[in-house]
Amino acid sequence: EAALNDSDPKLVSFALEAIGAIAEVSSLATLEAFMSNRPKMAPQILSAIGQIKNDSARIVIEKYAKSNDPDVFRPALEEIAKLKNKESLPLLFEILNSDNADKRKITYYALTAITGEHFRTKSEWNNWRNKNK
Repeated sequence: EAALNDSDPKLVSFALEAIGAIAEVSSLATLEAFMSNRPKMAPQILSAIGQIKNDSARIVIEKYAKSNDPDVFRPALEEIAKLKNKESLPLLFEILNSDNADKRKITYYALTAITGEHFRTKSEWNNWRNKNK
């Protein structure tokens, strides 16, 4: 975790990979603090968080999916898709029904990854959700 503060970008990347590989819940606070200082590294940070397999990590990733910064919400939604956790469906439908068209497109990808369904419009996804409640 101390290596995250190094000036060498390669060392920082290796540190993020190592933290992800260790996958300790206790690293979440450090990773969140790092995210607030280095949002451009969101893909690497969120990948490390995604390797921590518990609800706390999922909730942190979902928090970043709500961001308005495309450099943050895009990798967060991609990580949600990789995790394939059905617990993220309520958030994805919330984003799907928002006014943000950029987020909506990525949300289709995440919904497909989690559900196995392939719909191309908001109304098709909402119809599927209503049938499967």
